[in-house]
Amino acid sequence: WILFESMHFLIAFVCCLVAVAQGGVAPFSWDKVPIFMHCAHREGPFGSGNLEFMRRFSVITLEKDQGYDTGHYIEYEDMLAGKELHLWNRTRPVIFYLSVAHAEPHYYATKLLDEHPSWNVKDKQGTPLADTWDFTQEVVRDFFTSIVLNATQPNKKGRHWLNGVFIDSDCWPSNDPQLTPTQITALHHGIAQVFQQIMNSLQKAKVPMPLVLANCGGKCGLPALACPPAGANAMMYEYWCHDLDKPGGHPANNCVNQMREVMNLTKQHPNLTIELRGWRKDDGIDPQNTLAAYLIVAQPGVYYGFSKSWHCENDWWKSWDFQDKQLGAPKGPAKEVRPNVFSRQFKFANVTVDAVNSKTSITWTK
Repeated sequence: WILFESMHFLIAFVCCLVAVAQGGVAPFSWDKVPIFMHCAHREGPFGSGNLEFMRRFSVITLEKDQGYDTGHYIEYEDMLAGKELHLWNRTRPVIFYLSVAHAEPHYYATKLLDEHPSWNVKDKQGTPLADTWDFTQEVVRDFFTSIVLNATQPNKKGRHWLNGVFIDSDCWPSNDPQLTPTQITALHHGIAQVFQQIMNSLQKAKVPMPLVLANCGGKCGLPALACPPAGANAMMYEYWCHDLDKPGGHPANNCVNQMREVMNLTKQHPNLTIELRGWRKDDGIDPQNTLAAYLIVAQPGVYYGFSKSWHCENDWWKSWDFQDKQLGAPKGPAKEVRPNVFSRQFKFANVTVDAVNSKTSITWTK
């Protein structure tokens, strides 16, 4: 039992792996659509069929319930998946999910948090909120940093199975009515300190292909922090251009605003890795719309986020065909042919986004 608990304590250190701002850590090519894979395989190991497919992608994110159906702690399943993916193809960063909001119950780290109630955020009345990390405390920030340093150590053969993390915010703490404005501001400041502290630590660790992905765009990701926050070398737009399918949604999801912001970001931060997260058609979003909007703004280091919700069950990917299409380099930047109507030409594709009429087109020429 002691050995079991000790093993899982070590495993828990994997859950919060974060990386530093070096930029350009992931491979990028115009040959085909540059894709940032983002999903979890609930059944556990991917198997050769899924591995053969996933090796095509520049970056792979293991979502929050990787291996959930096995009954193991997710940290353990993340390590197994990272090993499986790296043994198959070591040239791609593999990162996984962590939330600065509420700790996920199927993580061993949550058990540790339950054993340290003083690490929980307290509400307006001073009552601890279950499974919440109080980043205003130095001990909590130091704990996260020590987790990173432990998790990024190589194994006996010098291999790293995991390279970074997707840090989700899910609008917390800004939308939590149990917290005062002063508490919310302090927590955001603490989260920003965590990013910076981990960045400084990992600059000394020399982790290969380090990557930390901050949830910045769409809905209300990290609303009180600068995006990208200091210490992050990547950011994700969740709900990328969804209003092309569902007009009238959250203003942050306005596709034209998102496209213009990404165009500006790539000028201001040329080494920033950006994931523009699209969804599958059976999630109610037409993939052509989000893909077309991506192609309008695509630059080296900017990837199309590819997923089926948070899950990638066996053979789920076979209904897609665009990942095999020849794209080729762009012939130039996108043109705004009239207000809010954009077009762009690639070597083997022509793309149009008409945000006025919520229409898109992609013509593949090869």
